[in-house]
Amino acid sequence: MDELEYWKVLDTCWKNDIFVIQKPTNIGMIKGGHKVKLNLEINHRIVKFGTMEFRQNSKELQDKIEEIYRSRYELIA
Repeated sequence: MDELEYWKVLDTCWKNDIFVIQKPTNIGMIKGGHKVKLNLEINHRIVKFGTMEFRQNSKELQDKIEEIYRSRYELIA
């Protein structure tokens, strides 16, 4: 089976009030940005607090966000 296009996964999750929120680990400005943790928000409530830290705008962060959205999509589709 072909993998579903990512934009379709996002569209379905967002329409069902499922969001992955990036939460900076520190306050203030630094070059390159602070590391972030990911929280899973469903129906305006945080249901899962992230423990892993990721560099902002990194490929690793983008991959993890996509992985979370695809796993949630499988549960609602």
